[in-house]
Amino acid sequence: MSETFTSAEIFNSAIPHPVTEDFPVAADVALPAFSVVGLAATGLSLALATLAYAPGSRASGRLVFSGVGTADDTITIGATLY
Repeated sequence: MSETFTSAEIFNSAIPHPVTEDFPVAADVALPAFSVVGLAATGLSLALATLAYAPGSRASGRLVFSGVGTADDTITIGATLY
């Protein structure tokens, strides 16, 4: 099953930031530690992020930044601005 996410709904952190609301997880869904997740397109449950250009494939790999970021910096990955 392929889900559609927006960049504002993607979460990942080694030390989770405090959240003010709970996010349900659909039955029989395992979320391994450090997974990139987002809100499912069919509701407000968490789901593993997938690659937009390969529906159904799980995102993998890592980003390496070569500089030191500053407040309000943005990065562009493909056609998506973060």
